[in-house]
Amino acid sequence: MYSRPKLKNCPGCGKLFTDTGLGLCVECYRKREEIEKQVLDYVREHPKVTVSQIVEDTGVDIRIIKDMLRRGMFMNIKGSVSYPCSRCGKLITNGAYCAECSAILHEEIKSVSDKMIAARNARMKKALSGATRQPPKIHWTTNPNNL
Repeated sequence: MYSRPKLKNCPGCGKLFTDTGLGLCVECYRKREEIEKQVLDYVREHPKVTVSQIVEDTGVDIRIIKDMLRRGMFMNIKGSVSYPCSRCGKLITNGAYCAECSAILHEEIKSVSDKMIAARNARMKKALSGATRQPPKIHWTTNPNNL
């Protein structure tokens, strides 16, 4: 289904613009492309650079560089850009977590999942064992005074 472009204020300059999916007005988008090109050129010239070095040497806002990382813009460049693991701060070149933190998080998730499965199985077992019991016997009386 086609969605119509929406009027928005540009997060870069504050101007009202028709958002066609870029998220910025045309002028700010072009400026953003130039900034990204500047960062990519810097990374090509300085392989194995850190995000903090890019920010310090180019003056580019760290949010732009993080967005570039998120979009995978440094993947095809010889060398690598390193940035801190989201959990421990160790420098990494891909993903959000280092290998050690990924393993720890995986084990924590598996542990919680196993506990949830065990609890579900216990509930099902209890429900099934209750279903096999005989229903209580009802005694009918023929005495009309008891009605």
